[in-house]
Amino acid sequence: MDSSRAERLAHRLFRVGGTLKRMVPEQIRKNLDQRLFYAIFNLTRVTNDDYVSQEVKDRKRGRD
Repeated sequence: MDSSRAERLAHRLFRVGGTLKRMVPEQIRKNLDQRLFYAIFNLTRVTNDDYVSQEVKDRKRGRD
């Protein structure tokens, strides 16, 4: 696909997206946005789980 064809396709997709955005009520858009953010946040967050290897734990306790 040449660049001009790709540009036309991208332009059409953005126009369709803009049209769909105007068709969806604002409250539903806000709820979807919040749910999407929450889902991405939960997938990418780093928790304070036990990531330390057993070898490091043993060294801290004085065992070799």
